[in-house]
Amino acid sequence: MSRLAPTPTPLSPQSLDGGEFAERTEGNYRRSERLIRALDLALCVLALPTLLPLILLFGLAIKLTSPGPVFYRARRVGQHGKIFYLLKFRSMYLNADRMGPGITVQNDPRVTSIGRLLRRAKLDELPQIFNVLWGDMSMVGPRPEDPRYVEHYKPVERQLLSVRPGITSVASLYYSAEETLLHGEDWEKAYLEQILPHKLALDAAYVQEYSVRSYLAIIFASVVKLTGLPKLVEVITHRIRNRHIFAADLVLWAITPIVAWCLLNNQLYLPSAVDSRLVLYMVVATLVKVSVYYGFGLYRRYWQYTGIHDLALLTGANATITVCLAFGYLVIAQFGLLPTLSIIPTLPIVDGLLSGVFSGSTRLGMRMLNEWMRAHHEFGNRHRVIIASAGSAGIAALR
Repeated sequence: MSRLAPTPTPLSPQSLDGGEFAERTEGNYRRSERLIRALDLALCVLALPTLLPLILLFGLAIKLTSPGPVFYRARRVGQHGKIFYLLKFRSMYLNADRMGPGITVQNDPRVTSIGRLLRRAKLDELPQIFNVLWGDMSMVGPRPEDPRYVEHYKPVERQLLSVRPGITSVASLYYSAEETLLHGEDWEKAYLEQILPHKLALDAAYVQEYSVRSYLAIIFASVVKLTGLPKLVEVITHRIRNRHIFAADLVLWAITPIVAWCLLNNQLYLPSAVDSRLVLYMVVATLVKVSVYYGFGLYRRYWQYTGIHDLALLTGANATITVCLAFGYLVIAQFGLLPTLSIIPTLPIVDGLLSGVFSGSTRLGMRMLNEWMRAHHEFGNRHRVIIASAGSAGIAALR
């Protein structure tokens, strides 16, 4: 295998953004490298029984739909500048690499119909598990680049070649839709001047923090991305500001149907064998409540400053939930639909009332706790300010 220019040792205190790479002993670096290599092999052994049938299936589909080999061998730069051949499912027509650039652009006519589907789901990368087994790559690391683009690396950027390139990385997750950014006549200039430097900077963070912890964090993020969970994760971790309130609501919503059932049956306890219909109702009701609360924006508010408007919004959300559940279960009872879901018709009404009371109490409790803390703790360096003509944004800033 040929090599490019020598790669600086990872101990060099350099970085891509003008800062410094964290200095570390060679012993720590080698230890991390050995552990990560062991994890790579373990993941390959665990994944191969599942991936091999998929590789055979996709390979057959490629062979039947277009002439040419199943795999495409791309010339890439690996650790310490060593050239290796990266394996991918062939997603383009035969000899497409001679008819255009080494990077796929948006709506690239060279891509086959099967290739387009594989690329969309990132399944064309599956054969790279063999590159990991052979030691050319790791599961996690900077994505290997074409030698033509590595030639543009500055000396400091060659720090990224000190570790094995990876199947996934922070940069590949961030630029998962890279093809959509590459269009027009100056796509290569945009890649070299805008996208590539940012990708290198993102990968520099991984090289700087080269450890098992960062390796596992990127593996987890990649699994989340591939399994289609990012939207759910985004809702829970970003769009839902009050995650503690969300958790409290889930607990309360598991309790209120049981309390409502006991009240309607004049019992203070549940029977030893809980009716499966009640369990199904709890699941359905929780899904409806989460959807309505999120739709009403109840997890994006500052509940420590609860006001009349907030409580009115909460009341409206609970009224909507109660009407939806009561009407839905009334239809089920009247027409005998889905007998496994049928319950006491008044259960959704009582459950809705209890949910509203408990949810309101939780939020009012936060307001009272906040007022108590403000009254019993002096805040230093306080200044009077005037916020004018800011509307709801001003209220949010004040809170």
